[in-house]
Amino acid sequence: MKLKKSSFVFLLIFSISFTFLSAQTPSGRAELVEQMCKSLERSSHLEDAERLEMVMNNYLYPYLDRLQDGDPEKVGYEIYMRLQSKCLEFSDLLHRLYPVYGDWERIYELPESKLDKKSCKRISKYGKLWYLESTDGSKVFIDLGKKTWVDKFADGTSSKLDFKWIDACEFEISFVESTNPSRKAICNPGDTFRYRLIEIEGEAYKTTLEIPGTEDYSSFKIYFEN
Repeated sequence: MKLKKSSFVFLLIFSISFTFLSAQTPSGRAELVEQMCKSLERSSHLEDAERLEMVMNNYLYPYLDRLQDGDPEKVGYEIYMRLQSKCLEFSDLLHRLYPVYGDWERIYELPESKLDKKSCKRISKYGKLWYLESTDGSKVFIDLGKKTWVDKFADGTSSKLDFKWIDACEFEISFVESTNPSRKAICNPGDTFRYRLIEIEGEAYKTTLEIPGTEDYSSFKIYFEN
């Protein structure tokens, strides 16, 4: 089952995102992701575009050509996204080749919150909440309940997550299900994401995102409106 390389170009661009995950890669693919990452680390003397082409041609495409079960494009997309989340070398390369939209930034340590508990808890009182998608800058609206968080994307798809406060200005959301192709590819039920509200800038909370158990952090803004 061969994957058309031209078809995969869309996936390469579409998946440049700060939506990280902590789930385990299915058996066999974990070894592939590790091999691809090590190859990138050994090729740091080459141009980024050449390194990306090399790792795809030497590892990913041959793997997909030998695939016996499953949709090659879907499997390739899942491997690509997991490589992005598991391999810092690959993630950094992508951010150099394909700058992100919106106000997302990679950070290397988590700042402490400057807000008090009342200011943080107020986030659930606003009539509208949204953030900017890093892939295209579109608005993703948030329906925030006492125990639920629903992302509503511009294309009409959505993701449902469980929500809980773990500190005065820190909360976790755990993936439940999604109709969004990108989120479905990179998230498994139970994947957990930790957010910290740092400060209020205008009509937005400056927020950090952390995957528990990793050192992959980012910052972005959650906008609010009464």
